[in-house]
Amino acid sequence: MVIRLFARARDSHFPLSDPVLAWNTWFALRRVFPRVWAASLTPSDIDILLETDRPDRAMRALSRQLAWVARRSRRPDQWHRVYRPYEVAIRSQMVRYMREVHTGPCDTSLVADPLSWPWSTYRGLMGAELDPWVDPADVAWEFRWPREGFEQRLHEYTTTDHRRTGTPLPMAANPTAVSELPLGRVLLAAASATLWSPAVVQRRVAVALAHAQGWGRSAALGHALSIHPASVRRLARGTDLRWLPPAELCLGDARLCFEGETARALRDSLDAARRGPEGREKAACRAHAPLPICPASSSSAFDLSSTGDDTRSSGPWVIRSA
Repeated sequence: MVIRLFARARDSHFPLSDPVLAWNTWFALRRVFPRVWAASLTPSDIDILLETDRPDRAMRALSRQLAWVARRSRRPDQWHRVYRPYEVAIRSQMVRYMREVHTGPCDTSLVADPLSWPWSTYRGLMGAELDPWVDPADVAWEFRWPREGFEQRLHEYTTTDHRRTGTPLPMAANPTAVSELPLGRVLLAAASATLWSPAVVQRRVAVALAHAQGWGRSAALGHALSIHPASVRRLARGTDLRWLPPAELCLGDARLCFEGETARALRDSLDAARRGPEGREKAACRAHAPLPICPASSSSAFDLSSTGDDTRSSGPWVIRSA
């Protein structure tokens, strides 16, 4: 059965307002709920449309995740109890519930377009993630929609109603022999498209996208990625070109490319996950700080401090909108 699972913080509480904690929670939700149709996370609520045979077990699993967030933020009284999930009895209406989940950040005026929100499965459905949480082919099959043109049809339905007039469909960046974009932006686009992928895949996509955008110098790429130039050449030889379209889509549309503290926090969360439980604990302890600190050097595949771009922002929720 398909159920909608929802949790909301108490009034005037925003337990997930820090992007480091938001990314850690987002990654944990995918591990706990692998079979979802839609999901979104905002500073004050979590909304999930998932397939399960045990609604009570799913409810308890989300409650445990909220307890984890409360412990890390050191504020145990921020959340209401998880609301009783309700079943989507008519599966043909599931597309409407998916729209409600994906437009939740827009309804609360966090962003103007659902494509601009990082903590949402909508980006993956639009083809902007290499390993999306929700496979667009599965959704197209469930709705009996043709796979060709699925993204355009879903985007028109999601962004058009009595309150919205619709937004343009994202377009991929074209390859170029001469670099026209800063290397830092190219690497941010690769990071935005490969947040679910292993570090080696992230680096391969970053190198391939940089080469496609005219950045062919191995020394410059090695410095930006904190690896040896010989490793850059080796990574370039083992890249599957089918990995490139999501990164090109993120590069071609600013709504899909993470910026500022959002990208910085993503890097911190990925680094902590690769360092194991001790690293995750350290990253979680930073979640209650006013602003995540970007160290001078990082083991991440995408060291933003070495690209030459200034990615600092005035607050943790500075996200580029359409």
